[in-house]
Amino acid sequence: MNEYTIIASIFLFSLILGYLLEKIRIHWLFGALAIGIILNLTEIRPESLSTLGRIGMYFMLFLIGLEIDVNKIFQLKKAIIKTTFGIQIFSMIAWVSLLLLMGYPLKVALIIGIVANCIGEAILVPILEEFRLLKTKFGSLLVGIGTLDDIFEVAALSIAIIVAAKTTTSLSIFSIIMPFLTITIITALTIILIRYNGLRNKLEDIREYDYYILLSITIFFIYLAIGSFGGVESVSAFFAGILLSHILPEYKFKKVEYGVKGFGYGFFGVLFFSWVGFNMNLSSIVKYPYLTLLFYLVPSAAKIANSMIFLKDELGLKMSFLAGIGSSIRFSTELVIAQYLFLHKIITQELFTAIVASSVLATIINTLILSYFLKDIRIGKHL
Repeated sequence: MNEYTIIASIFLFSLILGYLLEKIRIHWLFGALAIGIILNLTEIRPESLSTLGRIGMYFMLFLIGLEIDVNKIFQLKKAIIKTTFGIQIFSMIAWVSLLLLMGYPLKVALIIGIVANCIGEAILVPILEEFRLLKTKFGSLLVGIGTLDDIFEVAALSIAIIVAAKTTTSLSIFSIIMPFLTITIITALTIILIRYNGLRNKLEDIREYDYYILLSITIFFIYLAIGSFGGVESVSAFFAGILLSHILPEYKFKKVEYGVKGFGYGFFGVLFFSWVGFNMNLSSIVKYPYLTLLFYLVPSAAKIANSMIFLKDELGLKMSFLAGIGSSIRFSTELVIAQYLFLHKIITQELFTAIVASSVLATIINTLILSYFLKDIRIGKHL
């Protein structure tokens, strides 16, 4: 079977399976993940999937950067900040303790402590929109927690890059300095371009939205090329998204964002999640089921407990509990970071599989729970 046939099959079966999953309120990208798992059980080993999946990994980070509004982060309510920090601190302590007892190094435990707390905004937001809760206090608080959570995700990714650099066989002063130097250049370039009003004014004169899509892809690959000099493509992809979100005219941004996300998830998303599924080892789930359960229960317990503590005054007991359930929905950046860690041999395949499996478990179970309880709220009984 040639490479084109394999890629065509991935898209075809992801489309069919994704459509069926949407019928039962499960995100269609699970279909792509499942196809990757099935592909792994065969003797087929497509070389192109690794290359395209890697680009897809970076594009997912680009889309996350696209959603971040730096100004809004500084305007977040104290309840959001307290809840997010509470989740991170409680889970960090729990994860570091558990993983150290299981024999994992401290650097791995610290990264996993952050990774396992990610919030899947891409799945959560459509649920809130469906029940007309996105613009309510409940929806605003959840989205705010997810926004601040992105900062911790980038922190985890940065730590992972540093750890990857230190574990390189050809360790030298250059290999240590270059990542920091490249990130500094990317940061400075992003700030300069955002503050340069002339660029925004010129973009306002463009009428064709196709050109904006082309501009978006161009910025993504230019930043990726710059990041490759220091081995920090992941961070550079994230900054590319931040840049794009801040230089586009506000009245055109939403339509451009919709187009870029549609292309990103419809093309790169399928390839990335198929690649993630392809790299899983199902036998390790059977051999170490406790890992998957721990990765599901600990983050969920932390989020529910902290939401009920810090959001009780804002939402009440029941709604703060549901906020904890909603923030426990994952299947987001953690898969990108987990794939990066596995790719650079920082975590084992067993640990990588447990992260992915628990993310799937958390997303399916918590989505169904949240959707069930939100039926009453939909008709205005609680808000």
